[in-house]
Amino acid sequence: MKPPASTLVLNAAILISAVLGRSAGAIMLVQQEAVLVTTDRVVHEARRRVELGLKRPELLPLIDDLAASITIVPAAALEPIMARCEAILRDAVAAA
Repeated sequence: MKPPASTLVLNAAILISAVLGRSAGAIMLVQQEAVLVTTDRVVHEARRRVELGLKRPELLPLIDDLAASITIVPAAALEPIMARCEAILRDAVAAA
């Protein structure tokens, strides 16, 4: 069996769940063992969903605090590899 990855990528749902108090403890535990990474676009999406979708603007500082504790990669920096990634995913064997 493969050991767990030392880098984990977070999506907007994970960030939102953390600020709602559903996974904040888990994130803090994982940060002790792995590097947490997301993109600036994901942080923006999480902020927008919290403010406009959930109508909870008071949670925005919590998203900012969480974002400050993880590695944020500019989405534009990933552009040079996106076409290759899309091809690899398109040609991958479907999971059973």
